[in-house]
Amino acid sequence: MKTKFFSAFTILLVIGATLSIAFIAYMASNDKIYSTMEYIDSKYLDSRFSAYYKDTSNANGNPSPNTRIPNAVAGNQPIQEPLTYFKITEVPRINQHPELPTGCEVTSAAIALNYLGINVSKIDLANTIVKSPLPANGVGSHPNEAFIGSPYDKNGYGVFHSPVFNLMRGYTDKVQDVTGISFEDLLSHIAAGHPAIVWTTTNLDEFEYTDTWSVNDIPFTWPGNEHTSVLIGYSSNQVIVNDPYTGLEKTFDKATFKARFEALGHQAIIVIK
Repeated sequence: MKTKFFSAFTILLVIGATLSIAFIAYMASNDKIYSTMEYIDSKYLDSRFSAYYKDTSNANGNPSPNTRIPNAVAGNQPIQEPLTYFKITEVPRINQHPELPTGCEVTSAAIALNYLGINVSKIDLANTIVKSPLPANGVGSHPNEAFIGSPYDKNGYGVFHSPVFNLMRGYTDKVQDVTGISFEDLLSHIAAGHPAIVWTTTNLDEFEYTDTWSVNDIPFTWPGNEHTSVLIGYSSNQVIVNDPYTGLEKTFDKATFKARFEALGHQAIIVIK
């Protein structure tokens, strides 16, 4: 009897161990862990950011009661999966109007610099940025060399990334011109907490190419509704910007924002706190 009891007990131990190993293997292969917690513990996130996972099957786009938590969080390790919603907080909002009807670029620069704690106004930057006269007799400068016209003038054109970057470098070295970057890599900078000045169009409207002039004997046509804003966040199908045209935080369709960004030459400047 003792021998039979020992054999039966041994068999039960083997079966139990086998089931335990199978369960552990299943859990390790399953990358979806669900919790009733809506927000991820921010232990491994910078305090300036708010972030949470969304259940992408939720039709109304709101956080699901079952918020997706990655395995890394469950193991109390840094998050390794990309967030489906991310927003950098404490980015100031500044309205370019009424003083600067065409000064979205310098106002965006003021937003980014003030985020770094640098007390500089849109007026300071508008006065300082390199400018070029309005085109005359079909000849003018390139907007990547200088602001065409004046940001104080409703007939001014605007400016591209290089003069804005050079202007900001006069205040800090915590700025990078990342022009040429892919949209996906730009979003990675947002997830890392780096707000970005991005060239698109006003309200993401279709391009309205307007005036043409010669730059060093090469024709240049101005994109009439060129606009900059400060990209501060994104979700699965939207982006979040601080828009100097209104002085408000706004959301736009992500795919359209990407298309306008790419059409304007992938122009972007980031700041790193």
